[in-house]
Amino acid sequence: MTKYVNKKIKNRYMEIDVDEYAESPREFDDIVKMLFIHKRYDLGDKHECFNPDSFDSWDDIKQYIQDELSGMYIRKVYMLDHSGLSISLRDFCDSWDSGVIGFVYIPAGYVQKYKIDEEQANNIISSSIEEYDNYLRGEIYRFYIYDEKICDCCDTKLEEHVDSCCGFIGDPKESMSGYVDFEEWEEI
Repeated sequence: MTKYVNKKIKNRYMEIDVDEYAESPREFDDIVKMLFIHKRYDLGDKHECFNPDSFDSWDDIKQYIQDELSGMYIRKVYMLDHSGLSISLRDFCDSWDSGVIGFVYIPAGYVQKYKIDEEQANNIISSSIEEYDNYLRGEIYRFYIYDEKICDCCDTKLEEHVDSCCGFIGDPKESMSGYVDFEEWEEI
């Protein structure tokens, strides 16, 4: 937990902590699809009619995505499983703890609807992978702002809730910048 004091308002504090109850960003992303296969983890998106045992290779699965799921801009996704999970569009070059976990793609319907070109697709896909990677690594935060007051009758320190929000994925200062002006706060 990181604690800040407000530079302008006396006795106002903010705490930034890990958001242990955050929902997966996969619940809200409908443009980028992730088809991952792993024996121990349920990752990526749900694919009702997909049976990984029906395929002989990653190339077969890629062809299935292209033909049956109308996938475009299909990219391999790699996972590192060592004291936590991490995913990337690049190979981790660790033959013991990493390898291909599946594919990420954008359905043709979205490509046509939003007129997505290759550069845009790469940016959208990279962003989605980075966001999901942060989620898998537990880099989801919340903030809680409160005023510290002293009770008039018993001199007990009280916290009066002012504001709070949760579900910020990635670097807290970057992801919270639209909600918190960090110029007004000093870390203590």
